[in-house]
Amino acid sequence: MKNHYTEGVIIIKTILVKANGQKFQVYSAEEVNNKICVIFNKDGKKYYYNKQSIEILENKRSNFVLESYIKGKLPFTVYTFKKECFRCHGLTNVITYIKYKYSPYDDLTYPWDINRLTNSQDIFAHIMDPSIEYFGLSVIGNLPKFDSILMNAFPDRIDVRYSNTTKTSYPMNLCEHCGTPQGNYYIYRQVNEMIDDMQQIDILEYTTLEDEK
Repeated sequence: MKNHYTEGVIIIKTILVKANGQKFQVYSAEEVNNKICVIFNKDGKKYYYNKQSIEILENKRSNFVLESYIKGKLPFTVYTFKKECFRCHGLTNVITYIKYKYSPYDDLTYPWDINRLTNSQDIFAHIMDPSIEYFGLSVIGNLPKFDSILMNAFPDRIDVRYSNTTKTSYPMNLCEHCGTPQGNYYIYRQVNEMIDDMQQIDILEYTTLEDEK
C-alpha cells in the first residue's frame, strides 16, 4: 500500500476550542460577524456560536522544516496494520506512529523493548483491566503535533472526528469501507496486544514527489 505526500515544508494546523469546560481539536475556527464559526472536520458543516459560549484556545499554523522532510520523508516511522471496524466489521488498514510515552521523539522499533515499555507501564490501568499490559506507549490520538502531521500527509485516511468515549475531537483513522472513525483506545489496545506477543508490525510504504522524479 503506497500513499503520496508533498515533500518539503508541511503546513501543520493546530486548532483548539473550549466549550462547556471541555477542549476540542477542530478543523477550522474563526470569528465571523461577532460569532465563532467552527468546522469540526474537513467536509463538515459550519456551526456558529456566541462568543460567550466557546473560546478559541489555539489557532496556529506552523511550518515544520526538518531534514527528514527535505529528504521527502516524515519525521517518524509510520506503522500500519489491519483492524476490524466496530461498525461494519470489515478489516480496514489503520495508520499510526508508535512512540515511547515519556520520550515522544523516540520511535518504537522491532524487536520491541519490553523492559523499557514495562518500566513506564500504567500499573493502575493494568490492575483494573489485566486483559492488556497498558505499556507506556503513544499512538495516533495521543500526540497532537504528530497527529496533525499524519492528517496532513494522509488527508483521505485521517480526519478530525468527535469521540463519544473521550468527549473530545481529534484526528482519527477512517474505515476504508464505511468511513466510521477508529478511535485511539482500540488502536492502543491492539498495538499493546501485538507488542506483548512480539508480533512485528508493518511499516507503511509511501511515495514522495522526490521518489517520482
